[in-house]
Amino acid sequence: MKRKDLIFVCICSLLLAPILIAGDYKKDIPGETAMKAFCGTWYNDSSIGIQKDIYNTNGTYEFYYDKSGTKPDWTGTFKIEKAWEDSEGNILFTVWRSFQGNSWVLSKISNSGTVLELNRYFKPDNPPSKIDSDDPSYPYFRFTKKKIK
Repeated sequence: MKRKDLIFVCICSLLLAPILIAGDYKKDIPGETAMKAFCGTWYNDSSIGIQKDIYNTNGTYEFYYDKSGTKPDWTGTFKIEKAWEDSEGNILFTVWRSFQGNSWVLSKISNSGTVLELNRYFKPDNPPSKIDSDDPSYPYFRFTKKKIK
């Protein structure tokens, strides 16, 4: 290999390495921190499906079909199996819920902490690698966290 070619390869490697490494970036989030980020009241941004989700720090949830509802339409338990931060500061979670015959959910909370997106899936050994609102094989939902006054 000529010296110019070698220099070119080295420069390209130095420039591309951070991009390649950032794509695989995963910082594990401890359980208590994950629960703190995940728990709260989330409101569905669309008019389809459950309109309000409340996740409690004791591992229980309440689902409401009406945003102003005071009596939950569905209750159960959940467990965060794994949580990690991506290169953009979003937190991703694999969550088990006792909903509709037990379901696994890949969830993502935005780096601002105010938007929850989720895809539901049923095979915990093969979760989707990312939240994809256009993938017809996984139902997609987007929620916004509201501050309680």
